[in-house]
Amino acid sequence: FKNLIYKKLIGPRGNELKTPEKLDILSTVWGKLYSRDLIKNKFSPFNVAYPEDLFFNIQNLADVKNAVYTEVTALHYNRSAANSSELTKKFSFDNYLFSNKLINSISSIIANQNLGCEYEERLVSRTILRLFSFMLILSVSSLSFSQKIRYGNSIVKDPINKESFKKFKSSRKSLPKSWQCFYFLMEKENTFLIVVTLFFFEKIRRFING
Repeated sequence: FKNLIYKKLIGPRGNELKTPEKLDILSTVWGKLYSRDLIKNKFSPFNVAYPEDLFFNIQNLADVKNAVYTEVTALHYNRSAANSSELTKKFSFDNYLFSNKLINSISSIIANQNLGCEYEERLVSRTILRLFSFMLILSVSSLSFSQKIRYGNSIVKDPINKESFKKFKSSRKSLPKSWQCFYFLMEKENTFLIVVTLFFFEKIRRFING
């Protein structure tokens, strides 16, 4: 069971790609209890690995021999309505760059521990799927349209993503159709259409949800 959790932390694969919105459902630290004796790695600051929760879990879960999953609700997390969405965050290109550092750090762990091709494939999925959140937040941010295009182009044309898209092609068909369309546009580097589409998509979604 522990190995399954560890793999899912790295990224989804196969049928797991049918629900890409669950990419980070297991990433949080507050959703886990570790034995104090097992904690060997402290939190890295977010400018070393973003999101830092994920990196903490990947580092420390490697030393866990037994794990138990429970549906018991042991924590209640209250959020104000104004801060109930990830989209309330301001777009930060720095966070995107810190996310690249996380990808490179996980890649080093996979190589150093000889975890093999499945883990590399899962990391490719994470590298690609994280882009939706960054591009959506960018598209609905208060930045000017020219700034959105500039930052969007930097993400779309980033070598780490271009290389990952080549490896992700065979897996893309497992995604929902709407996600396939988004990543098709990303692969084609059509930043203008991505930004416009995501902007109106979020406007419509908010209108429908009241």
